Amino acid sequence: GEFLLTAGFTNASGALLLVEIAIIALQAARGVPSHFNYATALDGAFFAVMGVGITSMWVINIFAFVLLLRERLQSRAMTWAVRAGLLIALIGMALAFAMTSPNSAQISALQAGQKLAQMGAHNVNALADGQTRMLPILGWNLDGGDLRIAHFVGLHAVQVIPLLALLLRRRRFAWLGANDQAGLVAVGAATYLGITLMTLWQALRNESIAAPGALTLAALVAVLVLAAGAGASIIIRARRATVNA
Repeated sequence: GEFLLTAGFTNASGALLLVEIAIIALQAARGVPSHFNYATALDGAFFAVMGVGITSMWVINIFAFVLLLRERLQSRAMTWAVRAGLLIALIGMALAFAMTSPNSAQISALQAGQKLAQMGAHNVNALADGQTRMLPILGWNLDGGDLRIAHFVGLHAVQVIPLLALLLRRRRFAWLGANDQAGLVAVGAATYLGITLMTLWQALRNESIAAPGALTLAALVAVLVLAAGAGASIIIRARRATVNA
Protein backbone atom coordinates (compact mmCIF):
# COMPACT_ATOMS: atom_id res chain seq x y z
CA GLY A 1 0.00 0.00 0.00
CA GLU A 2 2.75 2.43 0.92
CA PHE A 3 4.64 1.56 -2.29
CA LEU A 4 1.53 2.31 -4.38
CA LEU A 5 1.08 5.59 -2.52
CA THR A 6 4.69 6.59 -3.20
CA ALA A 7 4.32 5.63 -6.87
CA GLY A 8 1.14 7.69 -7.06
CA PHE A 9 2.92 10.75 -5.62
CA THR A 10 5.78 10.28 -8.10
CA ASN A 11 3.44 9.96 -11.10
CA ALA A 12 1.36 12.95 -10.01
CA SER A 13 4.48 15.11 -9.60
CA GLY A 14 5.71 14.05 -13.04
CA ALA A 15 2.35 14.85 -14.67
CA LEU A 16 2.22 18.30 -13.05
CA LEU A 17 5.76 19.08 -14.19
CA LEU A 18 4.89 18.05 -17.75
CA VAL A 19 1.96 20.48 -17.75
CA GLU A 20 4.24 23.21 -16.37
CA ILE A 21 6.91 22.59 -19.01
CA ALA A 22 4.32 22.43 -21.80
CA ILE A 23 2.90 25.86 -20.86
CA ILE A 24 6.38 27.40 -20.61
CA ALA A 25 7.29 25.98 -24.03
CA LEU A 26 4.02 27.16 -25.57
CA GLN A 27 4.39 30.69 -24.21
CA ALA A 28 8.00 30.80 -25.37
CA ALA A 29 6.87 29.73 -28.86
CA ARG A 30 4.31 32.56 -28.79
CA GLY A 31 7.09 34.99 -27.82
CA VAL A 32 5.50 36.04 -24.52
CA PRO A 33 6.45 35.51 -20.86
CA SER A 34 5.05 32.45 -19.09
CA HIS A 35 5.37 33.84 -15.56
CA PHE A 36 3.47 36.80 -14.07
CA ASN A 37 1.80 37.43 -17.45
CA TYR A 38 -1.71 38.89 -17.33
CA ALA A 39 -1.55 40.75 -20.65
CA THR A 40 -4.51 38.78 -22.04
CA ALA A 41 -7.14 36.46 -20.58
CA LEU A 42 -5.32 33.48 -22.15
CA ASP A 43 -1.99 34.49 -20.63
CA GLY A 44 -3.61 34.92 -17.23
CA ALA A 45 -5.30 31.53 -17.52
CA PHE A 46 -2.02 29.83 -18.39
CA PHE A 47 -0.27 31.39 -15.40
CA ALA A 48 -3.18 30.43 -13.14
CA VAL A 49 -2.90 26.80 -14.28
CA MET A 50 0.84 26.91 -13.57
CA GLY A 51 0.17 28.30 -10.11
CA VAL A 52 -2.35 25.59 -9.26
CA GLY A 53 -0.03 22.92 -10.63
CA ILE A 54 3.07 24.00 -8.73
CA THR A 55 1.09 24.48 -5.50
CA SER A 56 -0.32 20.96 -5.90
CA MET A 57 3.17 19.62 -6.46
CA TRP A 58 4.38 21.36 -3.29
CA VAL A 59 1.59 19.72 -1.27
CA ILE A 60 2.38 16.32 -2.81
CA ASN A 61 6.02 16.73 -1.76
CA ILE A 62 4.91 17.48 1.79
CA PHE A 63 3.15 14.11 1.85
CA ALA A 64 6.28 12.53 0.35
CA PHE A 65 8.36 14.05 3.15
CA VAL A 66 6.00 12.56 5.75
CA LEU A 67 6.44 9.14 4.11
CA LEU A 68 10.21 9.58 4.18
CA LEU A 69 10.10 10.04 7.95
CA ARG A 70 9.06 6.38 8.13
CA GLU A 71 11.67 5.09 5.65
CA ARG A 72 15.11 3.71 6.52
CA LEU A 73 17.60 3.79 3.66
CA GLN A 74 20.96 2.00 3.30
CA SER A 75 22.65 4.13 5.94
CA ARG A 76 21.71 6.51 8.73
CA ALA A 77 23.57 9.34 6.98
CA MET A 78 21.69 8.80 3.70
CA THR A 79 18.35 8.52 5.50
CA TRP A 80 18.82 11.90 7.14
CA ALA A 81 20.38 13.40 3.99
CA VAL A 82 17.30 12.59 1.90
CA ARG A 83 14.97 13.87 4.61
CA ALA A 84 16.91 17.10 5.15
CA GLY A 85 17.35 17.62 1.41
CA LEU A 86 13.63 17.34 0.74
CA LEU A 87 12.74 19.55 3.72
CA ILE A 88 15.05 22.34 2.52
CA ALA A 89 13.76 21.86 -1.04
CA LEU A 90 10.21 22.33 0.28
CA ILE A 91 11.33 25.61 1.84
CA GLY A 92 12.93 26.57 -1.48
CA MET A 93 9.71 25.77 -3.33
CA ALA A 94 7.70 27.89 -0.89
CA LEU A 95 9.95 30.89 -1.54
CA ALA A 96 8.58 31.02 -5.10
CA PHE A 97 5.21 32.18 -3.73
CA ALA A 98 6.85 35.46 -2.67
CA MET A 99 7.52 36.24 -6.33
CA THR A 100 3.80 36.30 -7.17
CA SER A 101 3.16 39.32 -4.94
CA PRO A 102 3.23 42.72 -6.70
CA ASN A 103 6.38 44.76 -6.19
CA SER A 104 6.41 48.41 -5.15
CA ALA A 105 6.03 49.76 -8.70
CA GLN A 106 3.11 47.43 -9.42
CA ILE A 107 1.39 48.34 -6.15
CA SER A 108 1.66 52.03 -7.05
CA ALA A 109 0.20 51.34 -10.50
CA LEU A 110 -2.69 49.36 -9.00
CA GLN A 111 -3.43 52.16 -6.54
CA ALA A 112 -3.54 54.56 -9.48
CA GLY A 113 -6.19 52.37 -11.11
CA GLN A 114 -3.99 51.04 -13.91
CA LYS A 115 -4.47 47.61 -15.48
CA LEU A 116 -1.22 45.64 -15.30
CA ALA A 117 0.10 43.24 -17.91
CA GLN A 118 2.44 41.75 -15.31
CA MET A 119 1.75 40.98 -11.66
CA GLY A 120 4.63 39.75 -9.53
CA ALA A 121 8.35 39.72 -10.32
CA HIS A 122 11.63 37.97 -9.76
CA ASN A 123 13.28 41.26 -8.84
CA VAL A 124 12.76 43.08 -5.56
CA ASN A 125 13.43 46.49 -7.10
CA ALA A 126 11.12 48.20 -9.57
CA LEU A 127 13.10 47.06 -12.60
CA ALA A 128 11.52 44.24 -14.60
CA ASP A 129 13.32 41.26 -16.11
CA GLY A 130 15.39 42.40 -19.06
CA GLN A 131 15.82 45.94 -17.69
CA THR A 132 18.83 45.02 -15.54
CA ARG A 133 22.26 43.58 -16.08
CA MET A 134 21.92 39.81 -15.80
CA LEU A 135 24.22 37.00 -14.71
CA PRO A 136 25.13 34.99 -17.83
CA ILE A 137 23.25 31.70 -18.33
CA LEU A 138 21.22 31.98 -15.10
CA GLY A 139 19.82 35.44 -15.89
CA TRP A 140 19.83 36.62 -12.28
CA ASN A 141 19.54 40.34 -11.60
CA LEU A 142 22.93 42.01 -11.05
CA ASP A 143 21.46 45.44 -10.22
CA GLY A 144 19.43 44.50 -7.16
CA GLY A 145 17.75 41.72 -5.21
CA ASP A 146 16.55 38.61 -7.05
CA LEU A 147 14.23 36.14 -5.31
CA ARG A 148 15.07 33.36 -7.77
CA ILE A 149 18.46 32.81 -6.14
CA ALA A 150 17.18 31.53 -2.79
CA HIS A 151 14.50 29.56 -4.64
CA PHE A 152 17.17 27.93 -6.84
CA VAL A 153 19.58 27.18 -3.98
CA GLY A 154 16.84 25.73 -1.78
CA LEU A 155 15.43 23.50 -4.52
CA HIS A 156 18.77 21.83 -5.18
CA ALA A 157 19.27 20.74 -1.58
CA VAL A 158 17.50 17.53 -2.59
CA GLN A 159 20.56 16.71 -4.75
CA VAL A 160 23.39 18.35 -2.79
CA ILE A 161 22.73 16.91 0.69
CA PRO A 162 22.39 13.25 -0.46
CA LEU A 163 25.54 13.76 -2.55
CA LEU A 164 27.37 14.69 0.66
CA ALA A 165 26.16 11.45 2.25
CA LEU A 166 27.40 9.49 -0.79
CA LEU A 167 30.83 11.13 -0.60
CA LEU A 168 31.14 10.22 3.08
CA ARG A 169 30.57 6.55 2.20
CA ARG A 170 33.76 6.40 0.12
CA ARG A 171 36.52 4.09 1.32
CA ARG A 172 38.80 6.94 2.36
CA PHE A 173 36.23 7.93 5.00
CA ALA A 174 35.79 4.39 6.37
CA TRP A 175 37.18 5.55 9.72
CA LEU A 176 34.06 7.66 10.22
CA GLY A 177 31.37 5.81 12.15
CA ALA A 178 27.67 5.84 11.27
CA ASN A 179 26.97 8.50 13.89
CA ASP A 180 29.89 10.62 12.65
CA GLN A 181 28.65 10.49 9.06
CA ALA A 182 25.12 11.36 10.15
CA GLY A 183 26.50 14.24 12.21
CA LEU A 184 28.46 15.64 9.26
CA VAL A 185 25.35 15.37 7.09
CA ALA A 186 23.44 17.34 9.73
CA VAL A 187 26.14 20.01 9.74
CA GLY A 188 26.07 20.15 5.94
CA ALA A 189 22.28 20.43 5.86
CA ALA A 190 22.23 23.19 8.50
CA THR A 191 24.92 25.08 6.58
CA TYR A 192 23.01 24.72 3.31
CA LEU A 193 19.81 25.96 4.94
CA GLY A 194 21.73 28.91 6.40
CA ILE A 195 23.06 29.87 2.96
CA THR A 196 19.58 29.51 1.43
CA LEU A 197 18.06 31.84 4.01
CA MET A 198 20.99 34.23 3.69
CA THR A 199 20.43 34.61 -0.06
CA LEU A 200 16.74 35.29 0.63
CA TRP A 201 17.66 37.92 3.23
CA GLN A 202 20.10 39.48 0.77
CA ALA A 203 17.48 39.66 -1.98
CA LEU A 204 14.83 41.15 0.30
CA ARG A 205 17.29 43.96 1.11
CA ASN A 206 17.53 44.60 -2.66
CA GLU A 207 21.20 43.66 -2.70
CA SER A 208 22.78 42.14 -5.78
CA ILE A 209 24.29 38.66 -5.51
CA ALA A 210 27.35 40.11 -7.29
CA ALA A 211 27.85 42.94 -4.79
CA PRO A 212 27.36 41.60 -1.24
CA GLY A 213 27.57 44.22 1.48
CA ALA A 214 29.30 44.03 4.85
CA LEU A 215 26.23 42.55 6.59
CA THR A 216 25.90 39.77 4.01
CA LEU A 217 29.61 38.94 4.13
CA ALA A 218 29.55 38.89 7.94
CA ALA A 219 26.57 36.53 7.91
CA LEU A 220 28.32 34.24 5.40
CA VAL A 221 31.50 34.16 7.48
CA ALA A 222 29.47 33.36 10.61
CA VAL A 223 27.68 30.48 8.88
CA LEU A 224 30.94 29.04 7.51
CA VAL A 225 32.81 29.41 10.81
CA LEU A 226 30.03 27.64 12.72
CA ALA A 227 29.95 24.89 10.10
CA ALA A 228 33.73 24.47 10.17
CA GLY A 229 33.74 24.32 13.98
CA ALA A 230 30.94 21.76 14.18
CA GLY A 231 32.43 19.63 11.40
CA ALA A 232 35.93 19.76 12.90
CA SER A 233 34.67 18.64 16.31
CA ILE A 234 33.02 15.55 14.76
CA ILE A 235 36.11 14.69 12.71
CA ILE A 236 38.52 15.13 15.64
CA ARG A 237 36.36 12.95 17.88
CA ALA A 238 36.18 10.27 15.19
CA ARG A 239 39.97 10.34 14.66
CA ARG A 240 40.61 9.97 18.38
CA ALA A 241 38.20 7.04 18.58
CA THR A 242 40.03 5.36 15.68
CA VAL A 243 43.45 5.85 17.30
CA ASN A 244 42.25 4.54 20.67
CA ALA A 245 40.46 1.53 19.16
